[in-house]
Amino acid sequence: ALYVGNSSDAGFYHSSGQNYIENNTGNLTLVQNTDDGDIIFQSDDGSGGTTEYFRLDGGEVGSYFSKNIHLSDSVQFRVGSGNDFYMLHDGSDTYSSNETGNLYIQNSANDKDIIFKVNDGGSSTEVARFDGDVSAFKVASGKKIMLGAAEESISGDGTDITFAVGSSGDINIPADIGLTFGDDGEKIEGDGTDLTIAGNNINLTAVADVNIPSGVGLTVATAEKIESDGTDLSITVGSNGDINIPANIGLTFGDDGEKIEGDGTDLT
Repeated sequence: ALYVGNSSDAGFYHSSGQNYIENNTGNLTLVQNTDDGDIIFQSDDGSGGTTEYFRLDGGEVGSYFSKNIHLSDSVQFRVGSGNDFYMLHDGSDTYSSNETGNLYIQNSANDKDIIFKVNDGGSSTEVARFDGDVSAFKVASGKKIMLGAAEESISGDGTDITFAVGSSGDINIPADIGLTFGDDGEKIEGDGTDLTIAGNNINLTAVADVNIPSGVGLTVATAEKIESDGTDLSITVGSNGDINIPANIGLTFGDDGEKIEGDGTDLT
């Protein structure tokens, strides 16, 4: 054994097939005084040779690791003078925690993305990404944004967008907030009592009937109304108003067996 210091304060020795560097007093400091020189740590490369594992680079003024860094379960990787950020794996789950200030996740590569992937049934699949080329958050085609108890969702297939809700659920739009179409040219809005549909021409296309419940009518200009009570159809107009049927347009009865029609002069 080789010891230095009045009280054998530090030593170098070999014992039972192992070599030891031992410090018994104060700190143990390794110093490289060569300008731009490094302190290099090498070990066996697994193939009978040696290789660098990490070095303290005096020229670059940094620490460089050439091999993997392994932290045992529940051992934290800490960053910051006050341990401001840490990462760890506890044997089951992985955690990242920021303890000071804001947490920024940033991709500084030009027009590149931040991509989120998961293991879906044994294969890696993209769920979403922040697209740097168009500055947008994109959900992958066929994937969903799920809300609440995962019964409400928003998804797209590359052509259409789909809103889904749970059993007996609704898509609620607050009062005085509307849905607009055609660059705000057409609008549907409710005020908590009435529903207003605004536009130039409103075209209703259906492959079946449009059903209006009994006792509920269609009103025009607040005075004229068409309404059914489940048996009879009533047409009402305002004071001194008329029901106008254009010339050469008739009313037929009995499967067109009887007809009333005017030509602008005579009634037939």
